Amino acid sequence: MSDVDLDGVDIGIDARSTQQPGVSISNLAIANDSRGTSRIAIWGRGGGDAGFQVRQLNGRDLTEPNTVVLYVRGGSFWGQLDRVIKWENSGLVSLSDSRLVPWILNGPMIELLGGQAMIHDNSLTIYPNVVKGALPGTAIVVGPGAREVSIHHNQMNGNRIENRAGAGAQVSDNQP
Repeated sequence: MSDVDLDGVDIGIDARSTQQPGVSISNLAIANDSRGTSRIAIWGRGGGDAGFQVRQLNGRDLTEPNTVVLYVRGGSFWGQLDRVIKWENSGLVSLSDSRLVPWILNGPMIELLGGQAMIHDNSLTIYPNVVKGALPGTAIVVGPGAREVSIHHNQMNGNRIENRAGAGAQVSDNQP
């Protein structure tokens, strides 16, 4: 998909299951103007991961896990978002070449609670001059359930990265 614009949404992309080739989105814009209660741009929900999709190939049943594979390149995320990405799924999320500019940092911009992730070449900052006193905080949290996570070459603009996954995450070469 390309040139996707979601404005005034509570949950922009509610990802629960994809086929293994995944979904690629370029030029994605998601904004929230304080609507809803979740305020999450991309939510890779867990729960469906335990099951399997069954499909036929040459008369045989093949199974593949119910996971999400999602690639986003060239995204713009702004407004009153509590999370730009909340990833609980055992699948893969990739975010690159994007700008994350929430008005207020009510928690991490990106929360990786499970699965795999590639987060690189992004700019993470607080939207300037919208809320008086809005300060940088923890922009990315990698939880202990995440694995095979790579976070590199991001402009953090005073925001921090918390790695609770230990060796399950490689964090390097980010600009403070």
